[in-house]
Parts: sequence; C-alpha cells; structure tokens
Amino acid sequence: MENKTTVRELSELWGIDDETIKRAIRILFPELMEIGKTTYLTEFHVAVIKEKVVENKRIDLLFKESVTVGADDDLAIIRGLQAAQRKIEKLDAQIAEMKPAHEFGKFLIDARDGWLSMMEAAAVLEPELKMGRNTFLAWLRGLKFLNDRNIPYRDFIECGYFMVTETVTPVGPKTVTKLSNKGMQAILKKFHSSVLVEK
Repeated sequence: MENKTTVRELSELWGIDDETIKRAIRILFPELMEIGKTTYLTEFHVAVIKEKVVENKRIDLLFKESVTVGADDDLAIIRGLQAAQRKIEKLDAQIAEMKPAHEFGKFLIDARDGWLSMMEAAAVLEPELKMGRNTFLAWLRGLKFLNDRNIPYRDFIECGYFMVTETVTPVGPKTVTKLSNKGMQAILKKFHSSVLVEK
C-alpha cells in the first residue's frame, strides 16, 4: 500500500503554512481538495507540489534551498519516467509503420509457390499504397504494366514480374495473373518514385 501524507504533515515537515501548500494543491490537483475532508497526498503529488512551492516567489530563499534538494531527486525520477513514456510511444509508432512491411514479407513466405494473385497482391500492398484492388489495377494500367484487359505486357512477364496462367472453370477458361516478389518490389519502387516526384 502506498504511503500517503496530509497537508498538515507537509506543513510541519517543510516549516511553512498550510495555506501555501493548499494553494499549490488547488492549482495542480484541484480534484483532491474536498471541503471538510482531510487531503491525502501520494509521493507523486508531494514531488509535484514541491516543485510548485519552490517556484513560489513568496517563500524565502532558505526554504527554497532546503526543499530543492529533495525536489530535485523526485523531479529527476518524474522526468525520467516521462522521457521513458515518450520513448515507448515513439517505438510504438515505429512498430505501427513497420507492420505493413512485416505483413507483406509474411505473406510472401506463406505463399506456396512464391506468387500472389492480383487480389492477394492488392490486399498486401493496400496499407502501403493506400488504394483498393480496382484502383490498384487502374494504376498499373496507367503505368503500362497491364493492358486494358488487366493482362501484363510481355516484357514484364519475361523479366519475371508477372505470370499468366489459364485455368478451366465450369463457365470456361479463365486467365489468372500472378505477381512475383520481384514484381512487388518493382511496383513499390515505382510507387515511391512517383510520390517523390509529386512532392
């Protein structure tokens, strides 16, 4: 259980009047002050109040010196915790940024033959490219990776970006286009270079 201190105990410990401490509490932690009830302060509250009291110009310099020694240690701990929290938030943001790349790599590893259908590729690249399947296909047509029927041009098939197969379905033959890891990298490179040009 955390130790708690009252205003009166702080007043006696620091040698200053109750009202100075209460004023600091009203400014910093107004929710702690209830009329007719004893105010209990945690070590954290005490450390923050010390900082406020030390800044109070009405307190004599001797008191400032005596309080500053203890306050410096407490404030160093508080500032260290705040710095650690900022570091954690920054790392969380970096992890969130890396997640699409991680998912992309995992998807490629999981792919049985190393090729992804255009629907799978669009789903994997969506967080990075910020476009859905239809927009993705239209964008590839605009870059002349695909023709008007969403079939890749021969040059891109021969260099290993795409593979086109034909499967038999109950309604007849169907052309299936797949994208390789090499093709994914080329598309991402093209996307990032186009973003840089726009900027």
